[in-house]
Amino acid sequence: MHVSPEFPLDFGKRFEFDAVASVLTHKSDLLVFHGIEITGRHLLDSSTYELLERETPYCDFLWLAFHGRPEQGMEYIPEHVGLMVTEGHGIQVIRPAQRSQHSGRNTGDLAKGLLLKVFNHY
Repeated sequence: MHVSPEFPLDFGKRFEFDAVASVLTHKSDLLVFHGIEITGRHLLDSSTYELLERETPYCDFLWLAFHGRPEQGMEYIPEHVGLMVTEGHGIQVIRPAQRSQHSGRNTGDLAKGLLLKVFNHY
């Protein structure tokens, strides 16, 4: 399910996540948002880096998912972005996602976008 954050009217280049996971570990914890981008292993370039940096403030953790291991272009993936690959019938985490100094600043906008997506679906 593609999900777009609720952007301000004057926001420049818009984007949408390929998938979003919201996690609540304990009742008293804050909801944690994981943004997920799904890409082919041959499609990494400078535009990938720019997109991932633009998406970072809208989620607590950002992931890039591949079908098979990427063969090149790892320099276009910021260090805080987690990497996962699908191989066979499973998913393997290659590198866990980490928080960066910009992570999670605008998760409220992602939550609004997710709610709008759900409400418009029904």
